[in-house]
Amino acid sequence: MNRRILVVDDNPAIHEDFQKILGSAGADGLADLDQLELELLDISDPQEESALYQLDYASGGQQALEMLVQARQEGNPYSMAFVDMRMPPGWDGLETIERLWQEDPQLQVVICTAYSDYSWDELQARVKSAENLFLLSKPFDMMEIRQAAAAMTLKRHLTASATAHIDSLEETLGQSREKLQETNQRLKAILDAAPVGILTADADFQIRGLNRVAQELFGLTSEEAAGRPLQALLSVPHPAEGSYICSGLRVDQSSFPAQLKLSQLALDSGLLNICIVVDQTERQRAEAERRQLESQLFQAQKLESLGILAGGVAHDFNNMLMAIIGYSETALLDAPDSGPLRDMVVNIKATALQAAAVTQQMLSYAGRASCSIEPLSLNEVVRGCAHLLKLSVPAHISWNLELAEALPKAEADPGLLQQIIVNLVMNAAEAIGADQGSITLSTGKQSLDRDFLSTNSMPQAEPGLYAWLACRDSGPGLAGSLLARIFDPFFSTKADGRGLGLSSVLGIVKSHQGTLRVESEVGQGSTFWVYFPISHLPSPDRQPRRSRTPRSGKILVVDDQDSVRGATGGLIKRLGFELVTASHGEEALNVCRDPEQKLVAVLMDVSMPGMGGKQAAEMIHEIRPELPILFMSGYASENLTPESQNFLHKPFTLEALEDKLNSLLTPAP
Repeated sequence: MNRRILVVDDNPAIHEDFQKILGSAGADGLADLDQLELELLDISDPQEESALYQLDYASGGQQALEMLVQARQEGNPYSMAFVDMRMPPGWDGLETIERLWQEDPQLQVVICTAYSDYSWDELQARVKSAENLFLLSKPFDMMEIRQAAAAMTLKRHLTASATAHIDSLEETLGQSREKLQETNQRLKAILDAAPVGILTADADFQIRGLNRVAQELFGLTSEEAAGRPLQALLSVPHPAEGSYICSGLRVDQSSFPAQLKLSQLALDSGLLNICIVVDQTERQRAEAERRQLESQLFQAQKLESLGILAGGVAHDFNNMLMAIIGYSETALLDAPDSGPLRDMVVNIKATALQAAAVTQQMLSYAGRASCSIEPLSLNEVVRGCAHLLKLSVPAHISWNLELAEALPKAEADPGLLQQIIVNLVMNAAEAIGADQGSITLSTGKQSLDRDFLSTNSMPQAEPGLYAWLACRDSGPGLAGSLLARIFDPFFSTKADGRGLGLSSVLGIVKSHQGTLRVESEVGQGSTFWVYFPISHLPSPDRQPRRSRTPRSGKILVVDDQDSVRGATGGLIKRLGFELVTASHGEEALNVCRDPEQKLVAVLMDVSMPGMGGKQAAEMIHEIRPELPILFMSGYASENLTPESQNFLHKPFTLEALEDKLNSLLTPAP
């Protein structure tokens, strides 16, 4: 038995007293205590003799804690400690005990004090382990010390032995079916701690009990459920051993999806049915969310791939249209003022411009349309479009505006915003068709959080305040299967529908870092909400048109397409400039290095094989930092420069080219 004792007292004389009491003389009376221990533990024929106490001394709490830790590390812990209450300086006895118990909660402690610093109730409230604590008041005699030492060390030993013995018995009982009834309370605690519902039933499937989770699932206590048939709580007509997907039936007549695992255990008292019930509500919700996220991801990937395809086609098509429009304008300058030849060229140019509008819609769908973001009032733009839209909408469709007051400005491109409004209204009119109906345009503002934004497939939108534009129609509405396809290019529910309007709306919204939402129900019409970020930009400074630029000097046109260089070069010459061309970036650098080339500007294509337009422009500025560069591309500007005047979108006209060069080459007033 462990008889190692730690004495904590700041008075060395006390240490000597304990040594006298519990040292060599302390063996007196231990034999009787050892005999009592053997009888309590049912141990016969003892072999070991009574041993003396092993005493160690500490003059303060900190030292005592260090000695306790070291003793435990050495595998020879203290059985008990005598602790003085007052030990200045440092910890007092109560704090020392708390620190010692943090390291060894089973340490038996005797408080030795001549003062009433704390009442017994206060000690109990503070240390919270009074069963391991004994209070001894000074002065005390030798017999009190010996009795306390013998009793507390024996208690520590008996507690440890009893705990080990009980643990062994409990393990044996838990593994034995014959003693199942003796472990009911332990089994109930285990069952109640289980994260699933557990029901037990007899051989006739009459319920015997429910664990805590099952009681919460079904809304009744174990006592209330006892004796009811299993089918009263689980929709299993013919229960048998196995797994089931069924419904759980609550006492309030509601139900929940459940997974049931039924096992049977043969006992001496009869057959026991054990039912494990798992509520599938959260799992089904998670599965639904997963399917929704997968659908959104698929939709986003589909739109992205189609957008890349549409953007690439539009880019190449714009290069072709650039040649058609450029050569048409050059031909018109040389054609007679009237006649069939001029009419044919005019028709060619007009058709090419119409085709350019189609490619602009394709770029809008791809989210790569050319746009100039500025603070806009949605209300002003809607009012500005209202008259034209009223003329475009058939007379049998009524027209309504519900515009919010004090609406903050949104960040949007005015032309693309008008395109969104026109496309939404035209889509609504097509949906209503020949029936009587109504279209309502409304505006407002709303703060969008992550939960709201997670329901759409455009992750570029950030939480914050948005201004919204909504278009509501009284048409037939759309079923869910059709609603998932409305933004696909060229998809339409009408035989004569064009199928590009909503696709371009989606692309424009993406390019504006916005989001949209659609609600539609068969027979109830549809509503489209388009959300634009609230603007924090200053209002644009409208500059007056500058005077015509002097038409002199050389302009370098850099483009990998021969037809584009030819058409653009013809326009450059018509404006009075000399023309120098290059088919790629390296050739453009060589031209700029030539001191004989007195260039006044460079017209640079952005997308070219090898060295691209941006890289070539950076290297040209290293050679000729004063040389202005005007970029051109079939895509949008892609944030090439903060100055919108340095970008020209293909295909462009002679007038547009002249305006850009005029802005680029004319010094600001």
